[in-house]
Amino acid sequence: MAIHVEAVQNLNPEDFMQINEEHVRLGDSLELLCTTCHNLDNQLDCRSCSREKLATCQGRLISFFYNVINFSSAHFKHEESIMLRQSGVTKDDEDFRRHQQAHSNMLNALYEIINECDLLDSRGRTAEAYRNLCNRMSEKFKEHDRMFDGIYLKKRLAEATIQ
Repeated sequence: MAIHVEAVQNLNPEDFMQINEEHVRLGDSLELLCTTCHNLDNQLDCRSCSREKLATCQGRLISFFYNVINFSSAHFKHEESIMLRQSGVTKDDEDFRRHQQAHSNMLNALYEIINECDLLDSRGRTAEAYRNLCNRMSEKFKEHDRMFDGIYLKKRLAEATIQ
């Protein structure tokens, strides 16, 4: 999410603090997700872990599923409300609509990733579920940031300096 840090800093102070806190929270959640499973960086499965560790991982995985969807939905709505408060931006604005559609697509992709990881977990492949969830979610958020958030904010800043 570093791509648009400079642009985000140009938001009003309240919006900046909220968006920044949400990005930090998302980063922390992804880090926790990616450090929960001890077998994330190797190809071992859960047989190398104690029963207690496996139970912890399985419980946290379900929690991650719910938290990522709830957090992402709330963050996207917040981000869109900030966009609509910007000068000249309406719900009919092409950039806004494209960004809103990207949020919808992102949520659909997250649901798909979660469903696939849930299936892996239900088949006893919890470490693989963590590996997929961590890698694919991280990539999806980086891609969204690179393709939409950074571009949108930089464009809005350029327009603001022209006015």
